[in-house]
Amino acid sequence: MPNNNEFAVGMQAVIMRNHRPWKTTRVEGRHGDVVRVDGGFEYSATTGERIDTGNKANTEELVEATPARLAYIEVREFLAGAATVNIRTVSPEAMVRLAELVREFQQITNTGRDE
Repeated sequence: MPNNNEFAVGMQAVIMRNHRPWKTTRVEGRHGDVVRVDGGFEYSATTGERIDTGNKANTEELVEATPARLAYIEVREFLAGAATVNIRTVSPEAMVRLAELVREFQQITNTGRDE
């Protein structure tokens, strides 16, 4: 598990759930090894593990907000809302570009590579 001792008040961080980026948050406070984030949840600065889980199994970890983790969250959120996007307002020229992007997206998700 990474050492996350660099968490500072005001910095952006990512909450991992079941080892996947789940959502972004901000560090609200820091007292010794305890990091408090938006919503008042607390994590260990040393291990990143959530402290206040009660009797439930801990499935969350606080980690650095890297570009890859932020991108994962952005893509996941886009996909969650994609079905509600109104494509009727898109011009034919823009639709051609969107189709190109869809093909690129499918290539990456099918092969795991951007080739």
